[in-house]
Amino acid sequence: MRLSSSPAPASSTILFSTPTLTAASIIALLYHHHVLPAVVACTTILAEVLVITITGVPFASGQTWLQFLVSVYLSTGILGIMVLVVVALLFWRRRAPHLPRDPDTLAAVMSYVGASRMLDDFEGLEGTESKERDRTVKSWGKTYGYGWFVGRDGVGRWAVDEDARRAEY
Repeated sequence: MRLSSSPAPASSTILFSTPTLTAASIIALLYHHHVLPAVVACTTILAEVLVITITGVPFASGQTWLQFLVSVYLSTGILGIMVLVVVALLFWRRRAPHLPRDPDTLAAVMSYVGASRMLDDFEGLEGTESKERDRTVKSWGKTYGYGWFVGRDGVGRWAVDEDARRAEY
């Protein structure tokens, strides 16, 4: 979404990678203003809490009435939040840019940058440390976008490239 509503800086798009731990990813997502993915990550944590609270919903003889009520209200609240997040995701998905291929495999991601002209800039950075590479890319001050671009081979395609190279569709 950020790339399709270009221009977008490299730090929050092509250089951004979320941590694998859910709690740590929330902080990184919010820092880079990716609000909806951060909300989904919070909902993931709430799903873990739901597993615990929902066990107290069927009233048992060894359970207090207060414990039952807390379990019911927490479970209902968490399920309500989950429904709201699903609805928000459905609306967000309607605004999502056209993707001919889902970028869920390495090959699909490579197809979006394969003929990109930004690869000329990145040539020679493959052997550098990631922090040094990120610092170099940020120093260029270029913005990037997703859309219909004319690649290095002169063919137009849906791709990720420098925003200044966007072609008319």
